[in-house]
Amino acid sequence: MITLTLIFIIVCIYYHFYFHYRSDGSINITYETIEDVKDEFSFRKVSFKSRKYLLHGAIYKQKNNLYPKATILMFHGLGTGHYYLMNVIRDFVNDGYQVFAYDRSGASISEGPVIGDMTSCLYDAESALEYIRLHPSLFNQPLYVFGHSMGGYTSLATLLFKKYQISKLVCVAGFDSEKYLVKSYVKWFAPFIGLRTFLIHGKYALMSGRKALKTTEAKVLYLQGKEDKVVPPKYSGEIYQKIAKDRENIRVLMLPNKEHTPFLDDEAQNKQNELYKTLGIGHGKVADPFLHYNYRDLSKNDPIIIKMMLDFYNSQDL
Repeated sequence: MITLTLIFIIVCIYYHFYFHYRSDGSINITYETIEDVKDEFSFRKVSFKSRKYLLHGAIYKQKNNLYPKATILMFHGLGTGHYYLMNVIRDFVNDGYQVFAYDRSGASISEGPVIGDMTSCLYDAESALEYIRLHPSLFNQPLYVFGHSMGGYTSLATLLFKKYQISKLVCVAGFDSEKYLVKSYVKWFAPFIGLRTFLIHGKYALMSGRKALKTTEAKVLYLQGKEDKVVPPKYSGEIYQKIAKDRENIRVLMLPNKEHTPFLDDEAQNKQNELYKTLGIGHGKVADPFLHYNYRDLSKNDPIIIKMMLDFYNSQDL
């Protein structure tokens, strides 16, 4: 018992410092910001409280579009804020949607000293949903969700917040839960991380993609590259495929020759792979302070995948 307790303490300390950083992206990369898109489409900056932190983002839509098709609440992944998804936002907005995108606590333009862990983003998601509920211009129309990676995990979990009436959801490479993602890398770590997460986050630690997909009435499209090395399909998409067999409202597609960011075209994916090798991105590492990249040049979308997502949002059927 003493040995297990000691191991638990050591694992918790290690895990604490592993996520003891802000998720601000790389100083070597220039991302498109809210202000950069003002000539293309309109936006309204938004701020809302989540726990003790003030989170920031924007609602993007076409200029002079008084009647967007729906509101798409967007959740970003780990490493930066929502700016890396600006090309996805652009495609959604150009198709007539308004997109509510924000940065989680500890990321980019939002407050918070560190990200802490991944489960904590569920507090932020619930706060964002509450913000939408309290604003009739957002809530009195269909509410859709989009999430990638950690944001994909977040998006699936939001289906368990039943009162917000999410009707459609696109999840890209989202994992099941923090514990389950850890299990895919180091199995013996998982029970300790699961206990740590429960002790810190309580009910939020029990929220999982599997539980959401088994109970939701919303229409769900799950996409993942078969070559995903970040979120192993064995512990995510392949499990969701089994659930989808018994759920008419859920469609799971494992995309051949695609990686962790399947909405990028192949050239952009390869450029990003090389970029991350060069910069050594992660935990604030910088390979060369004189290197500089424009993220828009590295994030060209795959029109086939974007169309797949838009067809799902636009369709009356699954």
